[in-house]
Amino acid sequence: MSMRVGVISDSHYIGGAPLPKALELLQHMGVSKILHAGDVGDLSFLQALEKIAPVDIVAGNCDGLNRAESWGRKKIVEINGVSIGLIHGDGIGDNTPSRALKAFASQKVNAVVFGHSHQPLKEERDGIMLFNPGSCKLPRGKDPRPSFGLFFIEEGKLKADIIYFGNI
Repeated sequence: MSMRVGVISDSHYIGGAPLPKALELLQHMGVSKILHAGDVGDLSFLQALEKIAPVDIVAGNCDGLNRAESWGRKKIVEINGVSIGLIHGDGIGDNTPSRALKAFASQKVNAVVFGHSHQPLKEERDGIMLFNPGSCKLPRGKDPRPSFGLFFIEEGKLKADIIYFGNI
């Protein structure tokens, strides 16, 4: 059985503002799960995600202590035989991808999903996919388009795409 999984980070949603187009796109893509790598913003964004599919979430540096205690700062999510480390990626030392990868060094994961930099990244290091979906609200870096990720998971195999869209 294959699954489509939406991957979001750094939404930094401000309550009352129009919801990012990413939500509409995720709904049309038929995702059956969503991973959020932190810095949600107003909880109405999380509630909107939960109307699309169940959400696994970790707290980012802008989410506050209560959310960190409730959601945790890192976790491993198992989906159809694929083990995914989920973390925001903030901290001291190294760059964001290296910090995220090191956080799961003692655990067996197929992929590490992280955020914090607001810059999309999909690369492999030591047989582990490092994936940052970018930001659907506040993109940074060389490519200023908002983005999110889409995972295709089937029988222990993972394929991933970064989805860029021009309308925040």
